[in-house]
Amino acid sequence: MGDQQGPASLGLRVIVCIKFDSRAPAGEVAELRRRLIDDKRSVQSLDVSGSFDFMIEVALPNLADYQAWHDEFANAFASLVDHHEANFVCRRHIRDQAEPIHHLWVSGREGLARIECDQIDRFSAEGDYVRAHSGDRSWLISTSLTKLQEQLDPVEFIRLHRSTIARRDAIVRLRHHGQTWFAVLINGDAMRIAKSHVAKVLRSIRDDSSAADAVSATGELLGENPVVLAED
Repeated sequence: MGDQQGPASLGLRVIVCIKFDSRAPAGEVAELRRRLIDDKRSVQSLDVSGSFDFMIEVALPNLADYQAWHDEFANAFASLVDHHEANFVCRRHIRDQAEPIHHLWVSGREGLARIECDQIDRFSAEGDYVRAHSGDRSWLISTSLTKLQEQLDPVEFIRLHRSTIARRDAIVRLRHHGQTWFAVLINGDAMRIAKSHVAKVLRSIRDDSSAADAVSATGELLGENPVVLAED
């Protein structure tokens, strides 16, 4: 775990948490978000859910500059923000990140075999284990789905459900039946997407220009008898 001292050499870092007023015009809120994100003092920003809607980290030389930054946005905050909080960064604790894995060693009749991750369509939780699926073949792996997700490349894999991770390239279509979304894989399996993951999955697929045609038009049904391979 890396341990970095706070803002002595970096100046002042402030994380501002914002809750937008639900009655504020959507266009004006979007413009405020754009201003905050594009501001040259912005280090990073996040859309979040819960007590706040938006978080931004700004880098400033000193407290006076923070006050100047705040004054610059004060009018917009007064008319568009329900409430906000400022948190000053004192110390950073950065976990050392290992490189993502690109292959797995699995047990078979002839001993251990190496399976490339780009050959795996999906991973599914199976008790205290994880099953890796590739076409009509599968292997049981001694780990949890959460621990495995920490090792996988997030560019290549995406969580669909608490019990399912899919390879992005294996998703050929997104459809919904009623209020439920499904990811259709290259082998035809329809994987249920948990409500808590729908927004991220839709955004991820839509942002991928190579998968622009994978998202079905709103209202298209999967079929009368969709195959559900993961349940909430």
